[in-house]
Amino acid sequence: MKISDCFVSVVVPLEKNASLYLKEFVQEVIDILKTNYANYELILVDDHLTESIAASLNPLLQQLKCIRLIRLSRHFGIEIAITAGLDTSIGDYVVVVEPNSDPPAEIPQIVNLARANNGVVIGIAERRTKRSSFVKIFEPFFYKLCTFSGIHFPRNATFFQALSRQAVNGITRVRQKGRYFRVLALNVGFNPVLYHYNQINRSGIHQKMSGIDSLRLALAMIISNSMAPLRFVGLLGIIGSILTMVYILYIIVINILKKDVVEGWTTMSFQITGLFFIHFLILSVICEYVGQILEESKQRPLYYVMEEKSSSVLIADETRRNVMDRSTSSSTGNKETPL
Repeated sequence: MKISDCFVSVVVPLEKNASLYLKEFVQEVIDILKTNYANYELILVDDHLTESIAASLNPLLQQLKCIRLIRLSRHFGIEIAITAGLDTSIGDYVVVVEPNSDPPAEIPQIVNLARANNGVVIGIAERRTKRSSFVKIFEPFFYKLCTFSGIHFPRNATFFQALSRQAVNGITRVRQKGRYFRVLALNVGFNPVLYHYNQINRSGIHQKMSGIDSLRLALAMIISNSMAPLRFVGLLGIIGSILTMVYILYIIVINILKKDVVEGWTTMSFQITGLFFIHFLILSVICEYVGQILEESKQRPLYYVMEEKSSSVLIADETRRNVMDRSTSSSTGNKETPL
């Protein structure tokens, strides 16, 4: 039975090997959307990966309705690709789907869950894809560090999410370059709900992230979303300053109580300890200012669109008038004009 009062947008960040299964994937998603919703759109975001992806999509745009293709000017990464899709989406609810690992058949369930909770639904993978030994060993430490840093990041969270329009508006207002979508979606609030599902592997190719890349990603995610590491270093600077002051008092007491102090010991100790005190104090102050700069920086556009294509029919229900036209949207904001 069609849900006539619910407009659903599906955002798909395309992967490098997407051309291997793209036609079947797009047809499956369109069939599911057509069966369950009177109004829908499929937004495909090509993160400037290969020309074969764009070429394989041209026939689909001619054959199927309600599909849009956004090609970015260069490779920005999956986080920015998702942002580009969210910026241009017009649905009441937006679902993010990774084409290789997320089953389209789960879309109605995750949308219904988002509608019931009027907010955010986060996909949790029951069966994880193959991971490197490095990731398996250090993954528990990463989640503990996230907890210490005040970052809400559930174990095995994926990009498969359903977001209400209010949640999408909240996420797209955050324009920092280090976005990390899975963290943003949780931090905007709106009663986040976890949705457990089984991942698939359409391409049959197991892509493993190297240990170095995993470590780099983990550190960047924590640094971009929390000031806790910076505060911790700043706290160490303050502790170091206090200890140096204690040592200065110790030097003074020794110089007063002992008459046979080695010549030059007091002067040298004062000099070294004083320099360390200034060093730790400067470190503490710099940490605070760097934290503020980190919060106020990153004002450049997140992405640039090279090309946009769409099906001849953009809205299945052409009589619908309570949607927003974002055709004039820029890469830096959301300009909305009622139809």
